[in-house]
Amino acid sequence: MKKANKILSLLLSIIIILGFSTSCFYIIMMPSENAVKGLPAFALSEEDVKKANDLLVTAETTVLSGGSPIDINTAWAEFLDYYYFVATQANVGYIWNSTDTQNETYQQNYLFAQNSATDLYASYTETLKKIYNSDKRDTFFVGWSQDEIDAILKHDEEVANLEKANNQLTVEYSALSDAEFFVKSVDIFKQIALNNNKIAKKFGYNNYYEYAHRQVYGRDYSFKELADFRSYVSTQIAPLATQTIASFKVKMANLNQKESELLSEILTMPYDKTSVNYWDKYVESYGDASSKAKFNHAFANSNVSFINGANARDGAFTAYLPTYNKSFCYFGPSYQDLFTVGHEIGHYYAGMYSGLENLSMDLKETHSQSNEMLILEFLEGELSQTTFDVLEEYTLGNALVMVAVSAMVDEFEYKVYTNANLANFTATDFDSVMAEVCVSYGGIDYVNSNFANINNYWRRVVVEQPVYYLSYATSSIASIGLYVWATDDRAEARKAYTKLVELPSSDGFTASLEQAGYLNPFEQSTITKISNYLNGGKTPVVEVESSSENGSESESMVA
Repeated sequence: MKKANKILSLLLSIIIILGFSTSCFYIIMMPSENAVKGLPAFALSEEDVKKANDLLVTAETTVLSGGSPIDINTAWAEFLDYYYFVATQANVGYIWNSTDTQNETYQQNYLFAQNSATDLYASYTETLKKIYNSDKRDTFFVGWSQDEIDAILKHDEEVANLEKANNQLTVEYSALSDAEFFVKSVDIFKQIALNNNKIAKKFGYNNYYEYAHRQVYGRDYSFKELADFRSYVSTQIAPLATQTIASFKVKMANLNQKESELLSEILTMPYDKTSVNYWDKYVESYGDASSKAKFNHAFANSNVSFINGANARDGAFTAYLPTYNKSFCYFGPSYQDLFTVGHEIGHYYAGMYSGLENLSMDLKETHSQSNEMLILEFLEGELSQTTFDVLEEYTLGNALVMVAVSAMVDEFEYKVYTNANLANFTATDFDSVMAEVCVSYGGIDYVNSNFANINNYWRRVVVEQPVYYLSYATSSIASIGLYVWATDDRAEARKAYTKLVELPSSDGFTASLEQAGYLNPFEQSTITKISNYLNGGKTPVVEVESSSENGSESESMVA
């Protein structure tokens, strides 16, 4: 989960729409809804946790004592029902804690559920180890891959304790006041980073950057491809972002008052059926009842909550709640506008088919950002051409800046997690690493002209889901590519989007994009097409040699 931020200081505050999807488990139960806020009820008790542990003991005994297949299946199913419930309640606790990060009851409920899920998983792995080391191994582990077995064998109490320590640190982080934030967030980040590196080494990786790339976010591209992608971003996307934002500023200054007010409403006003509601018009434009029902499912089933309040988490995320068999969209105080709604409904829509499980993070963010781009394309027919031209450059400029800053944050995290001296880092050391990255992406002047405060920014996005932000860069390029396609052929671009979202399973990020017909964000030709579109087809970018910086070194990071 990431703390929401607005990183550009332009004539209009540019909104970076954050999406969060949580990894969890599957089981279908009926939810209990809270009548006041419309949130799923937090309903986990000590008795539930004890029952889950008791059922685990029963399941273990049934296997090791040579129970019948029917008895074994029944025992494990009963345990898993409770196991899934405990894990899902951790997600519910997170949602409630987001509504008021200063509320001690919400904090303790979240920590209780999250730590209970962590402990229960540790007990579960210990049970599986016993079975693995018994004469029941061959029959019980039929169908398990060696990677799945290794993940069980390497998990231990130390890993669980490190995870619980990080749970506590993230709660402390989310509760920091504005006065405390800049200083105290650094110590929290460093401790989480050190804990993460210890976890990664337990699983056979050199550092958490490697571990997260493969095991947490399911990225299927090589570190060499990533190095080349960073080169494209720093040499082509960053300048293109600056060019697009500059053009936006000029066009924005020429709008009349009525056009400016409409643009402001689209970009900043909360979603409200009584206001100018372009979301409903966008949904209606799909024509067929099936598409309309999919896009309206979250609202029709009250799986959306708009939260306001001084202590509410100011961001937007979508959490999958498997015990309720649904996703849930949270919108914080200043993240309730048209494009944020489109972003999170993109996650929700995908969750109807995948449960947001077993998909690469890059793919999940493509689901959400593509929906934003299709909304933008639809708006050309709803606005005057003058107003739309400003909105287009604003939105695409924002997306390009998101690519640049996400790649910068990712490179910053790479340099931090792979630094042998991390334990001795001070705030000055972290800021120096960020400054080094800034230079490689155009220098401090470029950063200061496009970002409010880069040192404040990195502190806000690397704690709650480390090594996440790369997914925004890769998915943004893929989604902008879809937008360029949609401007030429709306129907076919929408078909590609629907196909991508509704894929029943994922072969990985790039393979899924290819299957749906998207452009590959790692290919120079994709960057060229985007640049050509933004330059009216007149000024193609100059292709550059792929950077080998971090390339050969990073290739060795594969565990």
